[in-house]
Amino acid sequence: MRRTTAVLAAGFLAASAVAAGPASSQSSADHEIEMQLGDTATVAGGVPQGVNPDYFGNAGDGGVCSHDVDTYCEQVLIKVSNPFEEENAKKGRERANLDLHLTPTNPVSDFDLVLYESDADGTTGAEIGRSGQTPVADNPESSETINAIVTTTADETDVWVIAHIVYFAAASDYSLDVSFSQ
Repeated sequence: MRRTTAVLAAGFLAASAVAAGPASSQSSADHEIEMQLGDTATVAGGVPQGVNPDYFGNAGDGGVCSHDVDTYCEQVLIKVSNPFEEENAKKGRERANLDLHLTPTNPVSDFDLVLYESDADGTTGAEIGRSGQTPVADNPESSETINAIVTTTADETDVWVIAHIVYFAAASDYSLDVSFSQ
């Protein structure tokens, strides 16, 4: 196995290093989603135009995400809105689950999924979670999954995140299912 699978759950505040901002069409993301609590969405990814086996590098740090043949990756900018309800809030915060599940259309295609804090412009901030499983050829459920906890406040009810879909050694397109729930 080329590396161990790391599925992380992370909590973060909307007032983090990458502040939430107003909606923008200036993003360089390949796909954009806006979600309310209780929503689900599906993104149909593109056919690979390259691969990106060096995204994590030797140190395991995030790498280059572009449409170049040697660093191929797609970006999905996600805005989640969780209105603050004082009677349900704990310590002045609302928490909800953001779940991402990436499935290649061909189970031998190897994608990696990395989730970062962001803003309306699609700026890549701190890493929230990653999944880098090795595909199983005879398992159609061979997929990448990230479960994150999103925290909002009365002042910041919208949170932006950006997912990098890394075409590690992909030979097909993919489906990314996103859900935002309690």
